[in-house]
Amino acid sequence: MDKNLDSQDTYKSNDVEGDLMAAFARYNATLLTLSAHLAADTGLTLSEMVACEHLRLDGPLTPREVGERVRLSSGAVTSLIDRLEGRGFATRTPHPKDRRSVLVHYTPQEQRVVGRLYAVLGHLSAEMASLSEPEKAAVTGFLTSMTAGLIEVIAEPQG
Repeated sequence: MDKNLDSQDTYKSNDVEGDLMAAFARYNATLLTLSAHLAADTGLTLSEMVACEHLRLDGPLTPREVGERVRLSSGAVTSLIDRLEGRGFATRTPHPKDRRSVLVHYTPQEQRVVGRLYAVLGHLSAEMASLSEPEKAAVTGFLTSMTAGLIEVIAEPQG
């Protein structure tokens, strides 16, 4: 059992590490709730919204890469991309190096959705601006490391 979890899977807050884990868990739960609200507000499913965010941050991506990031089968990701493309959230273009594949790009319609997200999260800018440069570097390093760890967990085969 994780030393920071008690028998009811709640985070202990009797040490700094436990406080950090609890704060991170609360942030994550709040972010998931916000994502669900934004998806509903924009008419997207949560999977579609996650795909759009991956396309915005790391795109263009192949359909296979989209599927890996959203954890969908090839058939399901094809349907997801069809829906995004049909609603103006994504476009497909021929892959420049692999004529058997395509690249999926985010579109200005999708940018409107991201703009809505940033409007909701705009208040975080003031919090970020209040950090010193070393604090910003520490937070960036922490989030980058946590993201890399989560990507590894996501990539593990389910069984």
